[in-house]
Amino acid sequence: MGDPRLVVGSTVQARVRHNRSAFTCALLLGSRADDAMANGIVTAVTRSKVDGRTSTTISGRFECLGTTAVKTLGLRSIRAGPAPAPSPPLPPSSPPPMQLRLCSPR
Repeated sequence: MGDPRLVVGSTVQARVRHNRSAFTCALLLGSRADDAMANGIVTAVTRSKVDGRTSTTISGRFECLGTTAVKTLGLRSIRAGPAPAPSPPLPPSSPPPMQLRLCSPR
């Protein structure tokens, strides 16, 4: 069987930073902006020849950060299958409990 990314209607994943601006990613995702993935559906596959090289682009409808983005991305920017579930944020590290020092009466 062929590459599932080239089948119209298949589920794919791409980085959120390919679909939204860097500022929006940083604002909404913070330190996770570089690793966040978005799920999408392939809507079209285009192959073209540019300067003797074949270029494959995939158009897809991606759900990311509460909006739907229709983007055309290169084949290398898209992975097959659904995006992994985001890991929960780490709990903030709490400082060790303070010990009360009682002063002896004078």
